[in-house]
Amino acid sequence: MSHAAGEDHRVNKLGKAAQHNAHALGDLERLGLVDLFETPETALNLMSAWSRQELARRFGAGRPAQMLKDGTEPLVENFSSLTLTPEGICINFQPYQVAPWAAGVQKVNMPLEELLQARPLLALWGR
Repeated sequence: MSHAAGEDHRVNKLGKAAQHNAHALGDLERLGLVDLFETPETALNLMSAWSRQELARRFGAGRPAQMLKDGTEPLVENFSSLTLTPEGICINFQPYQVAPWAAGVQKVNMPLEELLQARPLLALWGR
């Protein structure tokens, strides 16, 4: 299995439809961005912009600007924990990645439609 820049991405809780397709996957399969998207660089840019916007809205004026900027740069290591959902993906950020420890783990849901430019392998979502 190939992986973008040698990084793995934890993908779990796949929908039943996805479990029965040609890419049959069980819980906790490790996939790289190249296993999810035909253009992983585009996916990184889209996830970066989406999560930065969503987190900025969540934190409001009190947001940790530099931490948020650094933690959402379109780098593989910033998007190393993704969960496929029936609607798209959930991006999981660790404490200190985009906000102080007290804010806890941050999760950002991104609709599959917002990732279409990256040409996701729709069969993974049962589509």
